[in-house]
Parts: sequence; structure tokens; C-alpha cells
Amino acid sequence: MQPGDVRTSGSIKANLLRQINKSARGMVTATADIIPATGCSDPWTTSACLELQDAHAESREAKGTISREVKAEMEEIISEKPWPALLDYPNFDPALQMPVEILHVVQLGVVKYLTRATMDKLSEKEKVKLGGLLSAADVDGLGLDAKVRGGYCIRHAQSLNGKDFRALLQTMPTISATLFASGDNEEDIQLLLDAWLAAARLAAALYIESIDRSQLESFTDHVREMVKHFFHSLSLALPELIPNKPKLHLLIHVDAHLKAFGPLSALSAEHFEAFNSIVRAACVFSNRQIPSRDIANRLTSQQDLRHILSGGRLAAGEQAGWDLRIFLESKAGQLLLKMFGVRTKKHTREEGAVELLKGATFHEGFLAKNNRAGKWRRGGGADLTDLDRSRTCIRVKSFVAHGSNDIVQPGSCVLVKTSIKRTEPRRTDATASSTDLFLVENIFHTQGPTKSVILEGTPLWKTLKQDQDDDLLHMECGPEEEDVLIDGVMVTAIVNVQHDCIRARCKLRRTRAAPNQKRTHLGVTLDIKHSKLGIYKTSHAQLRSGHILWRHIDVDEDLQLQDIAKTTSNALKEKAEEKKQAQKGKKRKRGASGT
Repeated sequence: MQPGDVRTSGSIKANLLRQINKSARGMVTATADIIPATGCSDPWTTSACLELQDAHAESREAKGTISREVKAEMEEIISEKPWPALLDYPNFDPALQMPVEILHVVQLGVVKYLTRATMDKLSEKEKVKLGGLLSAADVDGLGLDAKVRGGYCIRHAQSLNGKDFRALLQTMPTISATLFASGDNEEDIQLLLDAWLAAARLAAALYIESIDRSQLESFTDHVREMVKHFFHSLSLALPELIPNKPKLHLLIHVDAHLKAFGPLSALSAEHFEAFNSIVRAACVFSNRQIPSRDIANRLTSQQDLRHILSGGRLAAGEQAGWDLRIFLESKAGQLLLKMFGVRTKKHTREEGAVELLKGATFHEGFLAKNNRAGKWRRGGGADLTDLDRSRTCIRVKSFVAHGSNDIVQPGSCVLVKTSIKRTEPRRTDATASSTDLFLVENIFHTQGPTKSVILEGTPLWKTLKQDQDDDLLHMECGPEEEDVLIDGVMVTAIVNVQHDCIRARCKLRRTRAAPNQKRTHLGVTLDIKHSKLGIYKTSHAQLRSGHILWRHIDVDEDLQLQDIAKTTSNALKEKAEEKKQAQKGKKRKRGASGT
């Protein structure tokens, strides 16, 4: 399993011409034989092949021969060049100038395959448990609009869209197989979850929006390793997918496309398909005669109206009157502006802005008091000035982290630039002595010209136990005396953490189904009752912050694609042998019942 010979324009045209020549000689299965072997297919060429096959049938020539009339028709068709015009362009390289489209390869490819395979492995009761686990998952830092609809994803697993697959991709890896699988099925589910984790880490690397040129080589190596580990996990969980799904083969070329085009997220179809709703709305009143003109006129009129509503001047110098401006300040006016795509005051947030709590609490000398406790030195707050520490501070609801634009709130787990050292003696040898993960409890904003942001919380110490059955990072909170204060500028991004329900022995609790759900076991919802707080786990697989978190993903195994190919081949042979033995057993049973 490795990249084969690079396709060129000449090789693609040669394969298309082979289809035409064989079709002209009466070989009906020419396209069906050549396309799977070469991967070269074109609708125009296929249509020409069908015409030549019909012409050969009318000439009544033997198979493999060609009449003078059919040959003349074939030459005429070839002169029309029945293939894409780009193949005749001298500098066009189809292997490098057609990058991998990650929306259809990752979300609508890899994630869709894993979702359907997971649903096939689980029983009906296990699906209910999985839906409850997905609904209870924390989505802080994942860039999702709302929590995952676990029950919906389970009921409609065969018809999910890219948005649902995006949510599943980031939440499935942190689910433990022992919570909803039992018996012989648990090992298969664990292999599937390992494949989910490898796919999520690969997707987080592919969906980055920018990368420093100085880090391009190391990042490309990281992407290459993530591809290998994904195929390794897939060869153990679902080996039959590797030779049968062409989309998986495209992932082997992502490192070359990354160097040629940069981050592949910029070329994703999501950016272009986001305008589908706008185009549909613009052609509602079209008579479908010239839709492109109707859409252009509608968008132009909307742009003119947007210019007027936003206070712009016309060519004659006229401007919207005060009555209209006052109306736009009202609730109805803000809604109108939002409909026309104008950024309203309600939806505008400056980077670093804070939102005050209702009845926020002022603290006189709070920072100075905690300075004497030594929390500043351990938490990295030594960069703050003495003036900041002595000022009055106000407790706020959130703040925006610089760099990632993540909205940090109390309860968020954040990644800090400088590791927090442990000065207190460790209670046991099961946790690390330093960490770069911090669980926020309170956010304070100092009053004054500097407007510093102060975070109060507790570090999350990595557990050093080696008996974990997954590749996740497990953490736990320290005692209250280890709480620290850190400067807001130390925060780089939010890290999504999930409660470690296995170590806490959490319980699933059955609740009533919603009124609009069917009264079946799939309509039953489950809640998780966390029995012990302070222990968490994370996968570092986040599509939103992949450009920051990729450095924190450590992979120990050194894998080679040739070894993965051997593993896949052996697994397929074993499955074929098992299927053969099962068929023999069925024949014996039929024979015994017949006698």
C-alpha cells in the first residue's frame, strides 16, 4: 500500500483512447474492465464508447474486428477530443494540481464509513447507551453551535450531513468501549474507537487554516505519521475498507498536496457550499428562464440595500435619514440588518473583550492578597506589574484568548504557554510534576488602563499510570492548596476535556423519552450521573485548534505503509477463510437436514 505511478495527462488520455478502441471493436465490457484497473473515467468518453458499440453491432462484424465505416466514425470521434480540455493543456499535472478535497474525503468519506461500521457492531441497547454518552459530551472548544444530538445521530446514522459527522468525529474518540460494550464485542468496539481517535487526529491536522513556514517540514512529517497511524488502526478494525474505498487512497497523497497548496482547509468545498442558501434565496422569484441573470440582479439589489442600511451614501450624496437610523437601532432593525448580512452591534465582539456578570463582584486588594500566598510565582503571573496586582478587580463571565479567539469561560480547560511547576510534594507518584493544562474556575478583570485578565483555577496533572487501554491523555485535579493565578496572555487555546467515567465509575440513568419521539427503546434517553469529579481525559483532536494542539500529540510507534499493507492482507485472508468455513458449515447443516 503505497502511492503508485503518478498519473499524467498523457497516461489518462491513453487509457481513455484504449476504451474507445476496444469499444469500436465490439468489446462491450471495455469500459467496465479498464476503469477499475486504471481509475480513468469520463462521461463524454463513456458516451462515445456506447455509440461505437452500437455502430459495431449494426455492422455485424466479428468481435475484435472493425469495419471501415466504424473506423471512420471512431476517427471522427477522436478528432473531437472526447475528454476534458485540461488534459490537452501542456503544463497541467493532474496528480499535483488537483488537491484532496477534505470535506468529501474526511467527513463524507472516512467519518461516514466509521459511523456506519460502528452502528453495525452495536446492538439496539448499546446504541441507546452510545446516544446518551454523545449527548452528555462536553463540546467546549470544539467549535460546535450546540451539544451533540446523540439520539438523532443514532436514529439517522444512514443520512447524516457534514455538520453531524464533524461533531461525531470530535466526540467519539473519548468514549470508552467498556461503558456500552460487553462480552466478545468489547474488543471490536475498542478497535473501532482507536480508528475514530486516529481519524480525529488526522482530521485535526488537515483542517488547520495556517502553518508557519519554519514549521512546514515538521508539520508535514506529523501529517504523514497521522496518515500511517490511521491506516494502521483501520487495518485492525475494518481492513476491508482499505482496498474497496478509493477515497482512502487519496489520503496517502495529502503530504505532497500540503507542500504544494498549503493548508487543505482553504480548498475545502465547505467554503463554497456555504453560499448555497444565499443563491437559493436569490432565485426564489425567478421564472427559471435565465436563472443566472435573475440571481445576479437579486444579489445586486441586496447589495445596494445593504449599503443604504449600513449608512452609506449614494452617488448623488444622499444618505439614509435619521428616522431609518433610529429604526435600525431597535430590535426589529437589528433583525433586519442581520437578514441582510450587516454586522450588528449585538453580534460584534472585539478580541479580548469581556462580558460582565449580572451583579458582578468587586474585590478590593484581592490580587495583592493572593500574591503573598505565592500563587503568582507558580502560575506564571510574575509578568504582571505591581500596579495590576494592587488594583481592584471585577469578576467577569468570559474573555477571548488571543491567537485562537476561543471564548474562555469558568469551567473551561485551557492550554498555557509556560508549564506550571508543582511546588507542593506529590501525594503519589501517579501524577506528573508539571503541566500545561489549567482548569479555569474564576475570571477577573483588573480596573485600570492595562485591563489585565486574571484566571484563577487549578492545574490538571497528567496521570502516569501505564495500565490505560487507550491512547488518550488522562488527568486529575490537585488539592485546593495547589490552585494558582495566571495571566490571561498565557492562554493559547481551549482544550476539550471529558469526564473520565471509567475511572469514576459513573452510572447511566434512564429518563423519559421526548414527546415527539417514538416509544421504542431508541426513543429512550439516558443521562450520565458523574460519581466523582476532578478526573478528566482528552484526545487533543480538535478541528478548531488543530494548528496549536498538533505539537502535543505524541505517537510512539514507528509504522511503515508496507507493514500496514501486510497486516491488511493477512486480515482479509483470515476473514475470507472464516467466511468460507461458515459457508461449508451451512452446507453440512443443509445436507444433514435433507437426510
